[in-house]
Amino acid sequence: MADETAGSTSRMPFAFLEDIHQRFVRSYGRAVLSAQAYGMNDEFSRVLSQQMEYYSNDPNADRINRLKGEMSQVRNVMIENIDKV
Repeated sequence: MADETAGSTSRMPFAFLEDIHQRFVRSYGRAVLSAQAYGMNDEFSRVLSQQMEYYSNDPNADRINRLKGEMSQVRNVMIENIDKV
């Protein structure tokens, strides 16, 4: 998820952690207050695995870079249209 090329300011690990936190709270809520240690491992380990895969390999996981790319495409189209006028 994070490597040397990403730098220490990479936002992906934080996006992953926020996503996992929200999913955990949404799934278990107050049940965690009375849960046994590691009682939710079997169920939630699948979610962790899926989300690690998503945030590590799917370019759509980085919303900011995706939006920057979309903005760049729009800018290029606008420049092409301006040049035609």
